Amino acid sequence: MVVCPPCSCRFVEVLQPKRDTQGESLGCLVFFFIHMRLRKKHIHIAIAAVIAVAAVVSRFYYDSPTPLSAVTLEEQKYSLLTDEDGSDSLHIFVFPGKDTLVATARDSLFLRRITRERPASWVNRLWLPSCFGLVACKTDSAEERPLTVIREDSVPAMLRRELATLTALQRNYCNQLSEIDYYMHSHDMQDEGFDVVIRHRERILHRQDSVSALMASIRKLQKSKVFRVEEKASYCIVNGKERFKAKERFTLRKGYKAFGATDDALRLFVRQFRSDGFRPVYLGADSIGYGDTPSKALSVPADTIICRMQQKGQNLVAIHYKGGGYYEGEYSDSLKARHGFGIGFDNRVRAGKWENGKFKGEQPVYSANHVYGIDISRWQHELPGRKGYRTVIKKVRRGKQWRRIRVRRKIVYPIQWDRLRITSLGTLSKKKVNGTVDFPISFVYIKSTEGISIQNTYYRNDYAQARKHGYKVGSYHFFSTKSGAQAQAAYFIKNSHYSHGDLPPVLDLEPLEAQIRAVGGEKVLLARARLWLEAVEKQWGVRPILYVSQSFINKHLNETDTKTDARYIKKNYNIWIARYGEYKPDVHLVFWQLSPDGRVAGIKTPVDINIFNGYATAFHKTFSGQK
Repeated sequence: MVVCPPCSCRFVEVLQPKRDTQGESLGCLVFFFIHMRLRKKHIHIAIAAVIAVAAVVSRFYYDSPTPLSAVTLEEQKYSLLTDEDGSDSLHIFVFPGKDTLVATARDSLFLRRITRERPASWVNRLWLPSCFGLVACKTDSAEERPLTVIREDSVPAMLRRELATLTALQRNYCNQLSEIDYYMHSHDMQDEGFDVVIRHRERILHRQDSVSALMASIRKLQKSKVFRVEEKASYCIVNGKERFKAKERFTLRKGYKAFGATDDALRLFVRQFRSDGFRPVYLGADSIGYGDTPSKALSVPADTIICRMQQKGQNLVAIHYKGGGYYEGEYSDSLKARHGFGIGFDNRVRAGKWENGKFKGEQPVYSANHVYGIDISRWQHELPGRKGYRTVIKKVRRGKQWRRIRVRRKIVYPIQWDRLRITSLGTLSKKKVNGTVDFPISFVYIKSTEGISIQNTYYRNDYAQARKHGYKVGSYHFFSTKSGAQAQAAYFIKNSHYSHGDLPPVLDLEPLEAQIRAVGGEKVLLARARLWLEAVEKQWGVRPILYVSQSFINKHLNETDTKTDARYIKKNYNIWIARYGEYKPDVHLVFWQLSPDGRVAGIKTPVDINIFNGYATAFHKTFSGQK
């Protein structure tokens, strides 16, 4: 039997070749015909002719691409901007959507962001060794527009725009850091989500450094009067773990681009042929790459970048919003759920419970490490209604006879100041407690006045006893909608104490909606509250605290453009909020009232339990400057 050179088959197998390749089968038939017709001494001429014919025929008869012939081509195109002497430079990429990406020459992330991955296939031709290492990929007219050329005369305007954008971005980072630092001021490692907040803070600091370096480079370039713009392009063939630099090659095939490896292409091809066993495909193939769909071009960065993660059976997601927002935590049905950390476009830090994409509030773990306090009034000495009285038998002389009569006397419970200790955080809501509730009390607020005619008869004694036993003490006024703000402020100042080391005075503002309407509406109420706060601040030289409920915050202190007093109050005064449940403030808090039905050893009646929004160090730092 005689061996056929094109495919190594034997003549007896010519009619049923092993390979289903039209080019090789045709070569077998030609070789067989020549062998039967020519004499042995001319067979070398026939073999050469057959090889030449096979080379031409193989150009038109080729295999379709297979996954084994697929590779990836990485493409990077950008503009390099330098000053006159080339000492300072910037990398610039203009996205199709006109969004511009600017980076320093040292920014490695820039190249990763503009790297486009193209599905490609080997197109080496067996009969033309010069094409070893050649790959081809499909193009798309919409994506193959030439790189946007940056004109040198437009560089100054572009630099000004980018500098303004970066300045705004840096300002946003500063605002986020301010909010995160406020969060850290009032939380520690035992609070859920604290570690995520700290990691995000480090990310922001790193971005601030990068933006600062970029702004410095732009400012240096702005001082130059002459700019040079150079277009850069680099390509790399990626085959598994191997990477080979490449250059774009000329091709007459429309709708395709060809790229040739520059690093020992022949060795690359031979090794791949042996290891993977793939059959080479040809540039004339109808299908190149992973399929008929071209790769997607780089587009303007999306408004939202989502990274999915898995951890201990949880569905976790990290979402980066283009405007600067961020969320990291659990998700369900494409919505934020259960536990997570978010920082919105308002720069508010929200770490805690989420439900159906909405933040529900923090769920702190209460322990002895927190700073607790109470607020008291006459109701910590008396019981309301009939329970506050007892009937006693009293002897009364009428004429010459003594008679016994029943008399109702008010029951007064003294506060045992040397025994004060929190034994219950209340029962109106579930709370996570670390250990047993047996917490010390660090501060006491005492009601002094209400309106312009009501005083707490126990105020003076309680104030003196609280200071005597070493508690931080403060006084509060219950605001009445039936009296003027100035008159109420004067009444409070006249009948209250404020000494060195005391806590700031408090305005207790909790009107009903009907009372707000009766006083003239929300605008009038907030204006009066502001007058009270400013009058007391002017008299005592210390900025008061505003006590309100969560619902009042949501409805009346939401900082709309028409509510100038609301915006002023939220900006200039600390808030003490009442919310019985999870922690969900929309303002910076100084105190938070946990419950109205707590229990304290040494006090007979239920007590309002409060917590300082921070820990001992922050508490002393916050109030150490009080006069």
